[in-house]
Amino acid sequence: MDARALVAVLLTFVVLVVVPPILASRAVLWLWKWWKPTKKPSKLVVYGLAFVAWTPVLLAMILSWHWKEAPLGQTVEPPTATPEPSATPEPSPTPKPTATFQPSPRPTVQTAPPKATPEPTATPEPSPTPAPSPTPDAVGASEGGASRPPRFPWPPPQASAEAPIPDRWLRAGATDNLRGVALRLESALRGAQYSEWSYSSVPSGFALVCQFEQIKADGTPSIGPARWSTDMPRVANMNMLEFIRALAGASPGHYRVFVFIVTNQPWSRTGERPSGRAAEQWLAEGLVWLPEALGKQPYGATHKTTVLVYEFRKVSQQANATLLKPSPTPALDHLEKAGISAWLSRQ
Repeated sequence: MDARALVAVLLTFVVLVVVPPILASRAVLWLWKWWKPTKKPSKLVVYGLAFVAWTPVLLAMILSWHWKEAPLGQTVEPPTATPEPSATPEPSPTPKPTATFQPSPRPTVQTAPPKATPEPTATPEPSPTPAPSPTPDAVGASEGGASRPPRFPWPPPQASAEAPIPDRWLRAGATDNLRGVALRLESALRGAQYSEWSYSSVPSGFALVCQFEQIKADGTPSIGPARWSTDMPRVANMNMLEFIRALAGASPGHYRVFVFIVTNQPWSRTGERPSGRAAEQWLAEGLVWLPEALGKQPYGATHKTTVLVYEFRKVSQQANATLLKPSPTPALDHLEKAGISAWLSRQ
């Protein structure tokens, strides 16, 4: 445990365990002096009773924090045992019938003149089937030296929050094709200290998936290397209130993934509810840059860019990260706290 975590532990112990009983004891002694000035109670007894009375109150506070933060409505059903297939009895072998040999008259062989065998007729070779012409949606797979990006789930999985990106943020300058939009998004991500992202395809556009990051409950990114860690938050990265809740075993880890959808096709909100592992796969399966053939497609007047925020929470290191829906923080506030909107809004 480092020095910062040790100081936090000591301060929490003093504030929660020592200070309240002392203040209560001082108040009792003062009231006793005002009520019966001639009789003085034992200070040791007063302080001891104060500590004894404060102990169940402190336990009740810790339990209330634990119940408040525990995720509701999540039950784990025990796995059902798959019945083993019953062995199919092998069929009993059928007894072979006993062959009865009867003498038969020897047939008379008649010699016939040989018939002429007709020559085989040459079969004409089938004409080659012409290759189908590429459709507008199937952009060249190898043009520009890059393969076509994998398809992002469509319609997109349910998000914790979403918001359209203001059009003026993306159409500033010479942004007339998808490559221009991708470069503008990449520039904003670099300015906000993101180092990893990937591209997947969607109808008439692309999806840009950002890396998994650790955040606080209000959407603020964690400090330093902890921001890009999927482990549970460390004590050194907590404030006083978060540390007090951690003592009660109710300090869940919060995580976030941004997905930018660039397309001119609307979608319904009927996608599946994703897991944290699925969101990590989006980044791993995508391409590191936008293929040239896809980037040449125009970013027309009907194209829109939408940010989907996937916020996850897990209560222990071994637990799976579950989607938090809806997020208590709006999507544009997520962008602002991540530092993306400050770079994206620059003209």
